[in-house]
Amino acid sequence: MLLRDRHFRITASLIFFAFGIGLMIFFAEELLNFGGQLYLGWGSFFIIYLMSKVKYFRNQPWRSLFIVLALFVSCRYMAWRIFDTLMYTGFFDFIGMALLFLAECYGFSLFLLDMFVNFSPMSSEIIPLPEDKTSYPSVDIFIPTYDESENIVRMTVTAATQIQYPKEKLNIYILDDGGTHAKRRSKEMGHKAWRRHYSLRRLAKELGVHYITRDTNQKAKAGNINHALQHSSGDLILILDCDQIPTKDILSSTVGQFIADPKMFLVQTPHFFINETPVNNVITGISNRPDESEMFYRKIQPAMNFWNAAFFCGSAAVLRREYLMEIGGIAIKTITEDCETSLILHAHGYNSSYINKPMVCGLSPETPSDYLTQHSRWAKGMLQILMHYNPLFMRGLSLPQRLAYFSSSYSWLFGFARYIFFLAPSAFLILGLNVYSANWHEMVDFTVPYALSILVVISYFFAGSRQLFFSEIYETVKGFRMIRELMPVLLNPWKQKFLVTPKGLLLEKEQLSWDAFPLFILVSINVISIGIAAVRWHYEPIWHDNIIITAIWCCINIWLGLMSLGAFWEKRQIRAHYRIGGGGTVTIRRNAHLDLAPIEADMADVSVSGIGFTLPLDSQLTVGEFVRLSTADSYGNQYSFDAKVMRMQKESEHYFCGTQFTAEQTASPEAIAFVYGDSGRWQRIWEASAQLKQSKLQLYLLTKLGLRAVRENSAAYFKYISKSIGTFIVMLFNPYFWMYALTGLANWIIYLFYLFVVYTISLVDQQQARSFPRLQAGEKMTVYFPKLDATLEGWVFDISLTGVGIKVNLPFLIDDNELIEVFVSGITRDQHRMDCIIRRVIKDGDEVILGAEFIVDSSNFFKIVSFVYGQGSKMVFSLAIQNLRRILSYLFLTGELADERKSLSESPRTVSK
Repeated sequence: MLLRDRHFRITASLIFFAFGIGLMIFFAEELLNFGGQLYLGWGSFFIIYLMSKVKYFRNQPWRSLFIVLALFVSCRYMAWRIFDTLMYTGFFDFIGMALLFLAECYGFSLFLLDMFVNFSPMSSEIIPLPEDKTSYPSVDIFIPTYDESENIVRMTVTAATQIQYPKEKLNIYILDDGGTHAKRRSKEMGHKAWRRHYSLRRLAKELGVHYITRDTNQKAKAGNINHALQHSSGDLILILDCDQIPTKDILSSTVGQFIADPKMFLVQTPHFFINETPVNNVITGISNRPDESEMFYRKIQPAMNFWNAAFFCGSAAVLRREYLMEIGGIAIKTITEDCETSLILHAHGYNSSYINKPMVCGLSPETPSDYLTQHSRWAKGMLQILMHYNPLFMRGLSLPQRLAYFSSSYSWLFGFARYIFFLAPSAFLILGLNVYSANWHEMVDFTVPYALSILVVISYFFAGSRQLFFSEIYETVKGFRMIRELMPVLLNPWKQKFLVTPKGLLLEKEQLSWDAFPLFILVSINVISIGIAAVRWHYEPIWHDNIIITAIWCCINIWLGLMSLGAFWEKRQIRAHYRIGGGGTVTIRRNAHLDLAPIEADMADVSVSGIGFTLPLDSQLTVGEFVRLSTADSYGNQYSFDAKVMRMQKESEHYFCGTQFTAEQTASPEAIAFVYGDSGRWQRIWEASAQLKQSKLQLYLLTKLGLRAVRENSAAYFKYISKSIGTFIVMLFNPYFWMYALTGLANWIIYLFYLFVVYTISLVDQQQARSFPRLQAGEKMTVYFPKLDATLEGWVFDISLTGVGIKVNLPFLIDDNELIEVFVSGITRDQHRMDCIIRRVIKDGDEVILGAEFIVDSSNFFKIVSFVYGQGSKMVFSLAIQNLRRILSYLFLTGELADERKSLSESPRTVSK
């Protein structure tokens, strides 16, 4: 209650300040001339800039003053845009102007949400465990795996067995979704699934942990975890992705939160990666480089934590089983089941906590394509949450929680705005559309201070995790992929597929990712625009102000595009085990010279296969020599490794010596405990990486790589474009293309008309609409309930293009709007699988009738038609026309109406078994 009161007071204060800012802007617009506006805009910007450079202003209450000033600059710009620049000059000008203004409104609204969410970031303190170990809750460790290699799973499970927690209260489970019964029965993948099944079972037996698999792979990771919940009983559950290796103290640092707060459902910790993201990997020669994931875990999660809105991130988190089972386990409606689960539990009034200390070490995607696959899955899932739940209006959430969750979902739509900004200047220079009605003086007074203030605010909020211009680079890299991936979600938020992010891949050569192709096109358009700008400058002097503004805009787009192309460059990755920054000292004893004094050296890097260290130039070590290495971790534990010197590289004032452990000690439990079990190592690297340096050099390197990408790939891209245009032209003159296109369009029109009329009828006569027009059936079918991971057999007694009626003997309770999957033979006797939503649950004696509605999109529409009516365009058309005839007869009361309605109303609701 106290927390909610504090949040209410803060929210009310911000609303009051916003009202004051509105009054200030009104009087500033009315009283100041252009000279006054110039001083006001630039004066406000310089105050914000100076405040951002002083660390004292990063904490409250000065942080509130900074936010208010930033609000004033941004609101002042938007007021000018609305009242002084939006004017109708033509239909197409209006379309272009509206799109650009909507993109700006999106950016402005996101800017406001970010300032609210980042009001006062807070990381929860670690609460020590009590001395009485009998009071500790029991913990189950879930390690879900799908197709990752056995070596990756082995290291994570081995580290989990070394976690410091009473062993009698700890159970570890390998959740194998790559060796399910369905996969082992597959003709194509069965042998691989059986091999994986046996190897992971042997691994579990060897390490003394549990192995769980299931019948099918329904609902991916969420279904895997929910199945394991039915076969375990721990009070708390630590979930670890199989590539995220835990430190020894992860439970001793998190479980105390649950003992202190009975309403705590989640304690989340950061995801820490030993390898660099693809964008970071191309910037060579710099020790501290910006990692996009760090911005989320360093800044956004602590900001969400202040509002009690820190959410589950899928791994490196501990959850309370009691509250998880209260909502039926991990949520399954979206493909970001982690955030969805947190949203539901927060709406139930439970609390979450975020501890800003890295206690796992994982792998990030190695290639731009895999990186975009991972982020597009997050984007699709968060957009599903926005469309299914709409956190702004979700009951049970406080206002700050609603805004925080809405911001996290809404922010993934940035791709649409980003590419509008990329194309807007070209719309004026190439197409002649007047999309931004402002002269040079107005731009200097309003636009430039606003644009610079956004960069300053981003630098202020995300200092230590994001450098200047890198937000724009990341958004540009992901923008087009986000648009392509989010469009199907906007059309159908139900039917999305969970994609596993590839990890641990090796790259044999450097190359430009083909995901950069859309960006290459945009850069080319902006280059062409500059050429056209030069011509228009000569022939159209009346437009000089607009031409120079848009030309500068194009130059900025080109530079940003080149840096983003550089970020798409794929670097080689040939190491089997990643090297990690060291820290500390190592003692070297030479096996061939045991009589000599041991050598003390500074560790440079470590991995489970060896240690790298620096030696003075007068050292006598030689390549190929065997040595014994002794060192300690931050807990004081001593470790010894037998190793071979693999290289001695002379640097400015020392030798760098690289060693490799013997085969017996490579990736051994002792090596894993030393490298991955020490959270102090991750904390040192975490803190050191916050000292971001050499921003200009990093931007220069990305620009250089972008120019190299253009030089080496332009010919291939233009060849691809020419080939694509030729294929498209050939397709346009292909009669089969038009036949299939028109057939598909006609079927969609008929289908949508059918749904519209049936819905209209249901408003007038709901009872009859439920059974009209449906086809009688009597097929045996299988129904899968993902939320409960249960499979039942039943009977389908009627079908239509909208859904099926199912009669089944239910041994459990279900709710309306629950997702199910049905497996049934259609009219062609082919097996079909359809995703459905339960719309009605009707008790019928000892059985239950389920009214299930198909989840329909363009990808499965013809599959549904084939299931209901069979295959072949003639049959589809004839039956669709038949449905239209029956609908029209119902509407216009033709002769067969009375008999049909009478037969439908009087037909017994029985199913032959």
